[in-house]
Amino acid sequence: MRTAHAAGRTDPAGAVIPALAPGRADRECEILFNGDHRHDCYEEEIQQDFELWLRYAVSCKARVIRLEITVYRPLRIFPGTLISQHLTRLILYRVQFEDFSLDVLGCQLLEVLDIQDCIIDIETVFPKSLKHLAIRDTGLFPMETRCVISAPGLVILELYDCVGWTPLLESLPSLVTAFINTGPYCGDNCRNSSNGDCGLESCVECYGIDDCVLLQGLSGATNLELITHKSMIFRNDVKWSPMFSKVKTLLLGDWCMAANFSGLVYFLQHSPILQRLTLELASRSEEFVIETSEIYNPAEQFLVSKHLKVVKINHVKDDKRIHQLLKVLAYHGVHLELINIEEKEDARELGKLYYYSRKVNHRLVLIFGKLDVQPFGVG
Repeated sequence: MRTAHAAGRTDPAGAVIPALAPGRADRECEILFNGDHRHDCYEEEIQQDFELWLRYAVSCKARVIRLEITVYRPLRIFPGTLISQHLTRLILYRVQFEDFSLDVLGCQLLEVLDIQDCIIDIETVFPKSLKHLAIRDTGLFPMETRCVISAPGLVILELYDCVGWTPLLESLPSLVTAFINTGPYCGDNCRNSSNGDCGLESCVECYGIDDCVLLQGLSGATNLELITHKSMIFRNDVKWSPMFSKVKTLLLGDWCMAANFSGLVYFLQHSPILQRLTLELASRSEEFVIETSEIYNPAEQFLVSKHLKVVKINHVKDDKRIHQLLKVLAYHGVHLELINIEEKEDARELGKLYYYSRKVNHRLVLIFGKLDVQPFGVG
């Protein structure tokens, strides 16, 4: 069963023909394809229908196009198909690009690009008009290299639970808000250690990164949420000494607690106008091992931003790190009355499961082959 849906009439074959008037650029088009993925005999026919509907929507100057593919194999989009001078919002769900290349540079009015459960190569310069980019549960190609994102007009960036190497953020001068969560199938995750630092110099994931992947591109943002599964990526990035001179709201995950709270301390020192800090500690201490001493003696002494108004700590019950964490905060001038601590029975009760939603995208695992990284907390 295949369906293309919009407000319109039905053709004799049962598909819905969108009521898109050629010449008008104020339309929205939603194209949905669903069916039994075991019937491969319809695959070519479904692909042809999909291309026809998509080209029709573009020719009718639709401003909003939403593609949702629920057949088992993702349908392909060929180069140039999506180029439109009228498109402002594009939502892609379970779409595969021919040669994996996403080409939207010619969409000069595109403001929102939402990509979920797709297979793509996003190494491209996005149009200056793009303001909101969201990439979730998506396989990033090529698998052997790290793609680059350059988006001069981007205001909001969301990057969640993707398969493959984390994209390098090149030029984001307009960025205001970013939500980053590298999931358990991120190519940067260490295969040998639960906290992302195995100590093996030969480990590519821990010690093979020779560039500032994320933090330099995010350094101009006002609001940041930075979560990683078991990757060294943020801790490696701070070695490049990015300055967060505009950050006012900051959320950090368990990664900032490792290596004697080095990630947390770095942000406290390099965020001069920070107002609100949230620590989302979804791991139990025995699952995220850190080595620290009762005596906290940092290499540099400093006091936190005088603008800091609140520190919120969300953690699971019996987290043995909290006592030492409070000492570190106090050492750097965070007064106890600014700290709000909330304890939960387990990670599932935390307000936001940034650390990992404990779901596995089985389709991506099948497409990419058996992955040797086990989901955190599964098993």
